[in-house]
Amino acid sequence: MKKNRRFWKRAAGITLCAAMGLSLTACSGKSGDTTDAAAPAGESVKSEAGKEAEAGKGTEAKELTIWVEKLFSDEVNKATEERVRQFAEESGIKVNCEVINSTDFIPKLNAAIEGGNAPDITYTDTTRTMNYYPNIPYTDVSELVNELNEERGYFDSAYQSTQIDGVHYYVPYSSSAVIMYVRKDVLAEKGITEMPKTWDEVVEVAKKVTDPDNNFYGLAMGCGDTDDDDENAWRQWQWNEGAYMFDKEGNITIKDGNKWADRLDMIGQLYKDGVIPPDSTTWDAGGNNSAYIQGKAAICINGPSLYVALRDNEENKEIFENTAFVSAPVGSENGIYMSFPRGYGITKTSKYPDEAADLIKYLLDPEWYGQCFETTAPFLAPVFEDTAKADVWQDEVNALIVDYARNAGGYYGYPVDTLEGRAVASKHFFSYPACKMVNQVMTGAATGEEAVDTAVRAIEDIQDVMQ
Repeated sequence: MKKNRRFWKRAAGITLCAAMGLSLTACSGKSGDTTDAAAPAGESVKSEAGKEAEAGKGTEAKELTIWVEKLFSDEVNKATEERVRQFAEESGIKVNCEVINSTDFIPKLNAAIEGGNAPDITYTDTTRTMNYYPNIPYTDVSELVNELNEERGYFDSAYQSTQIDGVHYYVPYSSSAVIMYVRKDVLAEKGITEMPKTWDEVVEVAKKVTDPDNNFYGLAMGCGDTDDDDENAWRQWQWNEGAYMFDKEGNITIKDGNKWADRLDMIGQLYKDGVIPPDSTTWDAGGNNSAYIQGKAAICINGPSLYVALRDNEENKEIFENTAFVSAPVGSENGIYMSFPRGYGITKTSKYPDEAADLIKYLLDPEWYGQCFETTAPFLAPVFEDTAKADVWQDEVNALIVDYARNAGGYYGYPVDTLEGRAVASKHFFSYPACKMVNQVMTGAATGEEAVDTAVRAIEDIQDVMQ
């Protein structure tokens, strides 16, 4: 990548993130729609320089396509759209931007890569990237990541967990977090005034407040076939107690010391005792949220979406006021948390990788980025130390979110650090192996040891296919 990126000159006035929703955009929520209110339908936004180039008055017109994953906030989506438009106007580069629903993003991207017409830039993360191994579609952007790290200082967790065998395949842009939600009023009724800090304490408290006869359960953790939220939580719990699926070299260690098997049996017993809701075996990622919001659970480990749902809905006011928001629990071995960084990758087929890098860096301008992430708080966490110093991230819950993002270093397959090992772990994730093992034990379909054996065979099958 070029060190001096000529289009990295900002306009004097930065448009506030909240005001950007009223501006014209170079993107649209509809796939393929790059229209703007001042241009005929179907005409992509471009500067006068870009128009002259197309007319043959300048050099060959350069064109970029960026795919952005649609987020929960229309304000944020519009802010990103407007920022891309500003880049197009300042650089003279024609930019096609598509904002794509999360459920459609991966199938659409897979088809584009297979068809040889991938966009120049896409939103991605490590699991998505490594699922393409050995044909990773993204180019090495380590130079740009290192440049940003020197200029601004990435959270070490975001920098390290996105580096695969010494290479960054995408530029970290955002992260997220999980915190623990605890019904302090329910605990107080049992004489418990200290919030649990460790997994052992969580189990102890959950047992004390469980009341199945009144449809109330201590711990809202699910194990459905598509429950990615709790997939993360189960893995994190195991890590914290020293149980891993792989070692650093990528060897399968899930059977070592029977730690996974023993703990699976313990979890199965919690389910039989009514500490975990009986319908948790059918939950998707929203199951634990629903159980907590409906007043059916005392403890839930979840992302900030649950906090916002409690805070912003009048019907949830009573539970919100009786909830303690605290850090996710740690274990007897460590406090490793799952890291959730995402960012922008430049595809290997891009004709203009340097210009693509310019656009990514434009989206990471410190002032604009800080304003945008103030709008997203606490949904999305920043990945830069300078942004984390802003006042908005010092508030109680926001501080928990940014502290988690700053310190979380776990990833799928942790602690494996080989390229092939990370690929196996990523490909394995989409079968939700931790939830599957817990489900088998909870439903009585397998013992802990039998569930582990099944998981090992599934990993070995992936390894065989990759050889």
